[in-house]
Amino acid sequence: MLGIATRYWNEAAQNAVHPAWRRLFAMSTEEMALERDRLREGMISEGRTGKAVLAYLETAPLHHECLAVEVLQQRHWQLREGLCAVPTAQEALLIAQGDFRLTRPEVQELALMLACEPEDVLLPVPTDVQSEAWTEELEAVEYFSAGDYSVADSAEVPDELLVHEPALEADQTFEESFERWFFEMCSFPPAAIVLEQCCADGLLVDAARRGRRLAGAPDDLRSQVEAFLAKVPTHVAAHVAHTCYWLVRSERGRRCGRPDWSPLFPMPTNLTARERPQSNA
Repeated sequence: MLGIATRYWNEAAQNAVHPAWRRLFAMSTEEMALERDRLREGMISEGRTGKAVLAYLETAPLHHECLAVEVLQQRHWQLREGLCAVPTAQEALLIAQGDFRLTRPEVQELALMLACEPEDVLLPVPTDVQSEAWTEELEAVEYFSAGDYSVADSAEVPDELLVHEPALEADQTFEESFERWFFEMCSFPPAAIVLEQCCADGLLVDAARRGRRLAGAPDDLRSQVEAFLAKVPTHVAAHVAHTCYWLVRSERGRRCGRPDWSPLFPMPTNLTARERPQSNA
């Protein structure tokens, strides 16, 4: 689209694109068409407008590609002059409005979808396929290295965790509690991965999103994490989850070459016959 060499596009798709779109980009042309049909039907079944859905499925992945190009331009200086300017979200919205002849309500609907995380808009793969993705990921992880622990320990504490500062300062046993629960949740890597999936950027997500993400996780691990979140003081759980998040992502980055993973949108190499949509031909 922007005249960029294939190897750079591959780097962008591998490291800088949301798993939902990275999954789509990795498919064959036929698979991609069938996947778009599956996503479109799922979104329309949830009450979204047909033209707005079509515009989203065309605009959102391209917009993510453009954001990935921005990362590449920062990493590879030789690309900075050879590529056209990356369109902003507002420019992408205006382009979609013209291309799809959207009405004002449809434009507003598209804007809302583009502002959301893809997992809040797109239909995930079936739960049984999610379970298979969980099995593959949990079997692939082996251990956390000293380097992984160093990354986790040095991760910057986000401003959102400051809300817990009063409780933390009043808790004279915080360090002891943190060490205890961090060891319990992270000494066994599969449990740490489940807790990592309960976070976004190191912050615990709400119960609804947590439920969606863990739908295909093993029952025992899901129960362990839910029990942890239910009985541990909020300020302790938040800091344990934050450190665990970066520990897991460091290990996955070392193992896979990228830190993020989503059981909701596994890579097409993990597709099964049950998941693949069938053509009508």
